[in-house]
Amino acid sequence: MAKKSAYVNGYLVEQDDSGKINVLHQYDEGEVIGSLREIADAIGFAYNADWNTQEFGRQLVKHANGENTADFEGADEKYRVNILDNKKVESFKFAKDGTTKETLYEIYDGYLRTTNFPEGHKGYLDTDDEETRKNLNTRQVGAIVINAINTLNDFWQWWVDLDDSLKYLLLLQWEPSFDYPLPDYDDWNDNEEFEITDSEFDLYDKEGDMGFYLYDLIFDTEEIYWNNTDVPFYHLEKLAQLPHLKKLVMSGVELGDIPDGIVELAKLAKLETLDLSDNSIDAEELEKLHELHDLQQLNISSNFFDEDCDEVAELREALPNCEIEA
Repeated sequence: MAKKSAYVNGYLVEQDDSGKINVLHQYDEGEVIGSLREIADAIGFAYNADWNTQEFGRQLVKHANGENTADFEGADEKYRVNILDNKKVESFKFAKDGTTKETLYEIYDGYLRTTNFPEGHKGYLDTDDEETRKNLNTRQVGAIVINAINTLNDFWQWWVDLDDSLKYLLLLQWEPSFDYPLPDYDDWNDNEEFEITDSEFDLYDKEGDMGFYLYDLIFDTEEIYWNNTDVPFYHLEKLAQLPHLKKLVMSGVELGDIPDGIVELAKLAKLETLDLSDNSIDAEELEKLHELHDLQQLNISSNFFDEDCDEVAELREALPNCEIEA
């Protein structure tokens, strides 16, 4: 049974309970029936030439006493057959013993290397360093590849689930990196959700330009500037997914009028610079910023409190290493 696994571009990488790393390459949909015949021949299983893919897969798994999945080992190759909930059949071939580590490097070079994983990240692997390639064993390389794939899959799901308002905010920051103009959006009011209505590129195409750009942009985003009151913003805490975000400027965007806006903002624990000037923020809201211990610069001027009020003094005490402009 797989303890950890990850899938990318036709490759399934898994670590079983013993720690062993397996790499399986999935047959294309049009190759599945042929692969089932190959498996049957390899294990000496008699089959009916009239079986369709679903029946063939069911009979093979039944032969192996499996329910929905079964592994098969021939003289030279090892295979897997999966039957999904919709009865669709998937088939895989294992990388041969002795080639797993090199296959892992091929997967990383082919699908993961262009992502800007920072050194020290659990998905970082320097595939050009011969000393690294020599010293890392298969289990170590497999663990890195699994972490890298799952990190990217998590990032993609985060993007898909993100509110359109935050998508637009990020697209605005990333616009110089795109070959496309910003998408359009509907006019909105307080009783409506902000919605992106038209885009020249598919915002949800993982294999297209959005997927190509997304991962590097996530890792490269260190600063966000927002001064557009035409677009609302909700669930600011989701920006915490940006691992290198250090500076956030949100001056004059009526943050004080957004329900839980300061509460959500205070969850961005890695911020070093924060500008919340001219935002209709009340003094009692300042206590929610006490946990931002990494802050070095904070601008809270031109809000609904005096510089010498008790709440500002308490904030200075809570953040002694932060330069506060009130």
